[in-house]
Amino acid sequence: MAFILKELIEVFDYHIIYDLADALSVSRGTVANDLKSIRKELKKYNAEIESVTNKGIRLIADEFSIRLIYLHLVQDYFPLNYISHNSIDYMTQIKETFNLTNETISWLIKSIDIVVGRISCNQVLDKPIPNYINTVSDSDLFQEIIYHIETRYQLSLSVYDKDFVSFALNLQAINELPSKSNQADDITKYVFNQMIDSINASFAVDIDKDIFYKEVNQHLHYLINRTIFKVVPNQIFFGELKRKYPFSYAVSQIAVKSIGNSLKIVVSPLEVDYLSLYFEMNLKGHKDYTPPKVAIVSNTGYGTAMLIRKQIERVIIGNIQIDIFTNQTYHQMDDRDYLAIFTTIPLESVRESIPVIHIATVYSDQWLINEWQNIYTTNIQLFETRLNNVLVLPDTLDSYQAALSWMIQRFEESVTLDTSYRKTVMNQERLHATIFQNGLAFPHGINKGTESIQMMLGILSKPILVNEIEVKGIFMLVIGQELDPKTEKDLVDIYDIVFRLANEQDFQTSIESFKGKEDFLHYLIERRIKI
Repeated sequence: MAFILKELIEVFDYHIIYDLADALSVSRGTVANDLKSIRKELKKYNAEIESVTNKGIRLIADEFSIRLIYLHLVQDYFPLNYISHNSIDYMTQIKETFNLTNETISWLIKSIDIVVGRISCNQVLDKPIPNYINTVSDSDLFQEIIYHIETRYQLSLSVYDKDFVSFALNLQAINELPSKSNQADDITKYVFNQMIDSINASFAVDIDKDIFYKEVNQHLHYLINRTIFKVVPNQIFFGELKRKYPFSYAVSQIAVKSIGNSLKIVVSPLEVDYLSLYFEMNLKGHKDYTPPKVAIVSNTGYGTAMLIRKQIERVIIGNIQIDIFTNQTYHQMDDRDYLAIFTTIPLESVRESIPVIHIATVYSDQWLINEWQNIYTTNIQLFETRLNNVLVLPDTLDSYQAALSWMIQRFEESVTLDTSYRKTVMNQERLHATIFQNGLAFPHGINKGTESIQMMLGILSKPILVNEIEVKGIFMLVIGQELDPKTEKDLVDIYDIVFRLANEQDFQTSIESFKGKEDFLHYLIERRIKI
């Protein structure tokens, strides 16, 4: 499907089905079946395929729709053709300077590649993106990005092309990026008023419009932009909010339907979950006002809790307090204080009225895997400084525990390890081995009394079978007990990269060729462009 769409987009003329079949080395019937699926998918983008006898088929869509189609249905399947290494290095720099997420940088890189490619084919955006709200157009960061694009590629971007580039910065709150727009107020107020009218027509509820607008307007602004660009929020609630907050959830369903009607576009059902939290906070007595609180309980390390916290903070905007507990300390928690509890373990004695969102484990949950699978940038310097070594393990090691013991011993020879680290990691991996389906293991633990992070990659000469999975490589992570903000950020970035590598088919085949640290770093540098 991606190849056919790429051909239809890049050559905006009629295509013969036989030619497409030859290019794909498949039958005409296979192409015809793919076209059925494509036609169905294109309806979501206000686009269609026109078929003319003796001419062939061609794509009918406006420029904005074409870019969205390429962004979501084509780009992930092919190398980036237009953005340069220089630009990707620049994106890595601004990620650090402005504390941007990998997801934001990924969208930025994709949008720049599309804009440069389309303009090089003389295809520009010549009209506004309907209802899109660009609140960062005057920010220093966005001006820097536009300056880089126009000077690096010798282009002059239209205001609408600039809007397309900006969407990555307008999907969620970015603390370091001030946003301001009168247009945002106009659009969100209109959508908000329509939404409240629809709710009042369905339910007899008492919503103070002025107070609720202050609470939800920024969330609506980002929801609108996500919907326009068809960026779907991650699923982290898995039906818990619908079960525990049925009324707020029902109100949110009405609200989301109203938003879609106002924008004349389909809103993702996943937005219902996030919006229902705002209704719950407003309808259930938070008007006094104490900031709502969310608890996170994790037994798989601080990094896991940070990932969950990061996701909540990115989508639930506003004054919300997030507390983190371990499996040893959560008993001290008064669950009556919390709007919801996220946990990686079963919890005892939690009130039925409190939503408990279970995240089975950070290594298997699809929403976390999806979080990292499209990351395009890798902080090479992070691995240069934090990666202790890449070692090929002796082929005499015949068990996972033996491999772990060998790697811990190598760590002990080069860094100061607390005596409890070996015991903790060995016991943790014996009880619940942290192994991805593709054969990459990720053992990690706290190194008491230290303030740094170190890691090691072990390559197995012969794969070791663990729980019916062939382990080919082991990323071992040593986490300092007391981390400063910069090191905490490095820890989350390490999780980012390991998750991406664990889901990358090419890494599974390349890992066997690594002989040392330089081979691994070279792989990361090359993959920045080729993902």
